[in-house]
Amino acid sequence: ISDYVQNPTFPQEEVDSEKGVILNEINRSEDNPSNRLSRLFYATIFRQHPASLPVIGYRELFEKTTRDDIMKYHNRMYMPNNMVFVAVGDFKISEALEKVREAFKDFPRSSMPNLNIPGEPAQVSKRYSEEEMSVQMAYMIMGFRTVDVSHKDQYPLDVLAFILGEGRSSRFYKTIKDEKQLVYSISSWSHTPSYKDGGIFGIWCVLDPDNLKEAEKAINDEIYRLKTEYVTDEEIKKAKALKESEFVFSQETMEDQSHDIGISELTTGDPNYSKRYLEGIKSVTKEDVMRVVKEYFYEDNLTVSLIKPKELVFDDTDLEKELVKSDDSIKKMVLDNGMTVLVKENPTVPIVAMRAVFLGGLRFEDENNNGISNFMSDMLIKGTKSRTAQQIAEEMESMGGAIDTFSGNNSFGISVNVLKRDLDKGLEILSDVIINPAFNQDEMDKKRSETLAAIRQQEDDPFSLNLKILRETLFKQHPYRFNGLGTAETISEMKRENLSEFHKNYCVPNNMVLAIFGDVNNQEVIGKIGKVFGNFQKADIVLPNIPSEDPLDTIRNVETQKDIKQAILAMGFPGVTINSEDRYALEVLDAVISGIRYPGGRLHDRLRSNEIVYVVHAYMQPGVEPGAFIIYAGTTQDKLDIAMSIIKEEIEKIQKDLVPDEELERGKRMCISVKQIGLQTNADQSFAASLDELYGLGYDDLNHYEDRINAITKEDVRNVAIKYLTLDKYALAILKPTQGKE
Repeated sequence: ISDYVQNPTFPQEEVDSEKGVILNEINRSEDNPSNRLSRLFYATIFRQHPASLPVIGYRELFEKTTRDDIMKYHNRMYMPNNMVFVAVGDFKISEALEKVREAFKDFPRSSMPNLNIPGEPAQVSKRYSEEEMSVQMAYMIMGFRTVDVSHKDQYPLDVLAFILGEGRSSRFYKTIKDEKQLVYSISSWSHTPSYKDGGIFGIWCVLDPDNLKEAEKAINDEIYRLKTEYVTDEEIKKAKALKESEFVFSQETMEDQSHDIGISELTTGDPNYSKRYLEGIKSVTKEDVMRVVKEYFYEDNLTVSLIKPKELVFDDTDLEKELVKSDDSIKKMVLDNGMTVLVKENPTVPIVAMRAVFLGGLRFEDENNNGISNFMSDMLIKGTKSRTAQQIAEEMESMGGAIDTFSGNNSFGISVNVLKRDLDKGLEILSDVIINPAFNQDEMDKKRSETLAAIRQQEDDPFSLNLKILRETLFKQHPYRFNGLGTAETISEMKRENLSEFHKNYCVPNNMVLAIFGDVNNQEVIGKIGKVFGNFQKADIVLPNIPSEDPLDTIRNVETQKDIKQAILAMGFPGVTINSEDRYALEVLDAVISGIRYPGGRLHDRLRSNEIVYVVHAYMQPGVEPGAFIIYAGTTQDKLDIAMSIIKEEIEKIQKDLVPDEELERGKRMCISVKQIGLQTNADQSFAASLDELYGLGYDDLNHYEDRINAITKEDVRNVAIKYLTLDKYALAILKPTQGKE
């Protein structure tokens, strides 16, 4: 780090290469409606302050940036008296300080530049901006100018943001989304930065274009009525609990803690600012909330920005830790009803993570019910026989907890995270939603509308769209070809009895693994589980007829056009099963060619560093049946062919020549470190262990990961490259700009 900071040389060829990459990233940003909306909003609400400018810059100015400009900026800003160095981890402070002193001993103090940041003039009237894109949904941000981090009003503004737009029990969610059904998603936030005049209270939402006018009015009405009506004591209490919980969960990993300390010191001069901030939140009253609503929320202080589908006519005058110490003390127990329970004690932080997982997902779907696993699992928390959806949300959020569902290729499930003190209530709610879902028709209709909107949003995102096309091209018989959300046709036809039958067949204890990791006592928590799941009866499981995939014997090529600036390619090769020994060699192969989850590897070095792509990556997706190995890249239309050619060249090289020892070891270390970083929290560990147990690998399978990776040889890497990356048998999906677009 000290070498990076003090001694960069900025070689001209690297500057030229990175400039090309960033110009392509600007293209990518242009194709993303959320990015476009954020840029438009900040350029509208700020007129003079640098916060109005996009972080990535403007193409016209960036193209003129030279190596000399970069050197001058580095010399002007990179100095020890303008720097905070943070280290968090397993070391002795005195030794770490000595190493830091030694590393930076030749780093001279310099005069700080005079940064004359212009102030932002007061806003005197409502501001409005809009752009059109080739999208199906409308995206809206409404924002009000507020205060910076030094102002006492940041605390009631943050509480207000939680009351209005955080979670399913928030006012916006209940009124704007559920009751009036004007939006598909909505949230609010309060941003109080360190710089003066930069504070914003924002509301973000996705909705049908026809609802824009009505939604803006409804959101304003919901805010403005708080000028004359106090928020409730229960809402204040719940918001404070959520903030406290947010703080505790934000301290779980070393990265979380170091980031918090560094940002606190840099922006406030107090490395322990977060604790002081929490005390400020605890002091907020309902009178404070009413006062800030009166102070900052009025028409002349409002900015509205929109991204809309093209050709829509709209009148703008009418108008969104400490590292969890890993040990092997997982206790496994199988209850009489067939439920597998995994419990792990970890008293490091007062948090408990619960994961209930079931075999299911896309594997259990067909053309007629595609999307049912996702639909059903989401509906589990939309009401039970004794609780409404709103009551579930309010109970969880009032104690600062979180409940959510997931559905993937091979499984579905529910997650609950709570503080230690709320274990009993969290566990009871978890059992209730699993055993007693109501599948209320009104909630189903709301969920159907949300899912149909989400499917349309997928079509708006070029990468999601192209990967969807790739799946359908690679898999012709197996359910892995389906979209996890379903199709517009299957979701439109989904009935209550379909969900109930799917739940009856697969949401049963003998198809379930429950993992509870955190600040618990093994024996006590097993007793609690037995109590709340005591009446959960096992059932015969009739597995669906899952068609096998015929061997791929040719190249399947699909090209699609869309009104975008970038071009995207995705190659899919038939992959491995979850229990295949080849998956470890394939992970090392992934690390060698693409960096395994982080930018790097041979493809990155050749393609991104030479300005051919702005992103390139590979990933392995194993399944209960053979999955896929996928390579994707984002580039421009004129560079598609060369990008494809280089990808093939690199595959052929790794098939022909053994990986050098240094590259092999680097790839192994990368795999192991990525895995360890991904298992820092109780939530991470409980999810991984429960899925491994569900799939038959064993809850302790991860304990053997490092040994298996380290056992991989350079011959293993070449063998799996030859076996799976077959250049005469793969699927290729290419998404290009429409004719005339670049």
